Amino acid sequence: MPMYKNTSVQSLLILSLALFSGACATRAQTVIATEPASTKPAARLIGASRVGLSYNYTKMYEAPLYRASGYSLELNQLIRPGLDGKIDYEYTQASLGKDTGRQSLARGALVLFRSYPWGRPYIEAGVGKIWANSKRVSDSSFNYFAGAGVEIPISRAVSAAIGVSFSRYTGYKSTEYEPNLRGMWRLNEGWSATVGIRHTVIRHTKGATLFSFGLAAHY
Repeated sequence: MPMYKNTSVQSLLILSLALFSGACATRAQTVIATEPASTKPAARLIGASRVGLSYNYTKMYEAPLYRASGYSLELNQLIRPGLDGKIDYEYTQASLGKDTGRQSLARGALVLFRSYPWGRPYIEAGVGKIWANSKRVSDSSFNYFAGAGVEIPISRAVSAAIGVSFSRYTGYKSTEYEPNLRGMWRLNEGWSATVGIRHTVIRHTKGATLFSFGLAAHY
């Protein structure tokens, strides 16, 4: 068979493949150019306005209390880029034999943060008040606190924040340190699921660990 016939067939195949590849590349570029950007909202614990409700379970490590439960309400408001305002209320109840102990904590804080592609480091400071009562005891205390940490986006729909806070209760002359981990899963434009774990370290005690599960509404 003459060589020119093979050369012609090869040239035809190469030309056909080139034309096919060019057509595919043009089609891909057209699809990419016309495909709308993702409008799915991102999960953000910091720098987003929301209101949330969580169920809390607290594990304690010494008598007379070993466990408690309750709920918490949180309002996080984006005031301006880099600044959040936060108000939260936490209610806890535990059985004390034939008695029941109740504790309420209300606090407000400002949160300063910076946004980077890899995450959002933050610092916060605030004040609050705690009330505790049972059949035998009823008292309260002023509270001030400060904390720092970083929020890291895991994906567009999932984000996690790790931090630590210092808290002082003047009426009880008590100081607490609380390492904490929080997570958010953005379900849709209006709602997210939230989880959290917070360990309270109190001097001369074994402390306590709080687990929380909740929902947040975005606005």
